Amino acid sequence: GVKWTTDEEGTWMAAWQSEDARKGTRGKDCDILVARSTDAGVSWTAPRRLNINASSDGAQDWTPQVTTDALGTWVAVWVRATNDDADIWVARSTDAGVSWTAPRRLDPNAASDGADDWSPQVTTDALGTWVAVWDSRASLGGRIGKDADLLKVGSTDGGSKWATPVAL
Repeated sequence: GVKWTTDEEGTWMAAWQSEDARKGTRGKDCDILVARSTDAGVSWTAPRRLNINASSDGAQDWTPQVTTDALGTWVAVWVRATNDDADIWVARSTDAGVSWTAPRRLDPNAASDGADDWSPQVTTDALGTWVAVWDSRASLGGRIGKDADLLKVGSTDGGSKWATPVAL
């Protein structure tokens, strides 16, 4: 389903997963799309890919969630799954959702942990601190077991850099 949020100043952002290939420009897997409204949801931009490599990545991108600090910064998180692993990815906008950073893994060790991560959520205090949480089977380099745990990670610079994940 569609997840959306507002800055309560008239800008709305919607994010959703889609398997619509758009005449071959998005590949045949599931990708994350976003659309933006600056008139309280009356009109919307055309949907665009949040995972910018959607036409060639071959991964399934699912369950996006997006939030804002109401000061122009927006952060989106979602699951990107391949045949080997499912990881949490993040992208950030500092211009009220007009443009987005290239997506990257929220956990820098996720590429090699071989553990599935699911159900991401992100929030902020609107003072520069952001926190993301998700379900994981990662052992965090042996610091915890491989059973299901909740992980969290924080950012104190508006979501630009993220700390090392820890068990919640």
